[in-house]
Amino acid sequence: MSFSLFEKILLFHVKGIGLASLDQILKTASSIDELLNWSDRDWYQLKRVNKDIINEQLPALLKDKVLINQIEKSIETADEVISYWDHSYPPLLKEIALAPPFLFCRGNVSILKQHALAIVGTRFASRYGLEQATQLTQAVVDRGIVTVSGLARGIDTIVHSVSIASTAETIAVIGTGLDICYPRENNRLAETIVDQNGL
Repeated sequence: MSFSLFEKILLFHVKGIGLASLDQILKTASSIDELLNWSDRDWYQLKRVNKDIINEQLPALLKDKVLINQIEKSIETADEVISYWDHSYPPLLKEIALAPPFLFCRGNVSILKQHALAIVGTRFASRYGLEQATQLTQAVVDRGIVTVSGLARGIDTIVHSVSIASTAETIAVIGTGLDICYPRENNRLAETIVDQNGL
């Protein structure tokens, strides 16, 4: 038995539990129930985790209906949730200092294994900036490279739009939930990305 996806996400909501702490917990215990029933001897195995933090916060989180609904909705909204511990988690993303522990994905997750180039820029691009972003993106997609941007106004919108117009795959990385599109005017663009084999 191992932690469910729901349990992993819930544990990450414990204040004071970061990626390194969560990693230790997942390698040592197999469920939240087991964790809450650990002896002092069991806790001694975990150098990075404070048992008082877990024992004080986790029972309350398990009763927090709002949080539980948010987590369940996030999981249901995604086509797939990739965790830091999954083989499909992008290796280069693991190299950054604050790698996100969970990727909530809609669309074609297999493109995460392809060569990709991130192109990002200002939301308030000049005409020259938009032209340069268009040319750069076209050159990238012509070489069969997946584009990555942030679905924001300006340069990001150009990157995704040029990719789609060329029937190339593009990845939109957003900081909101999958049920929220910001800016709203890019809602159709977001749907088109998914419809055209993007992510």
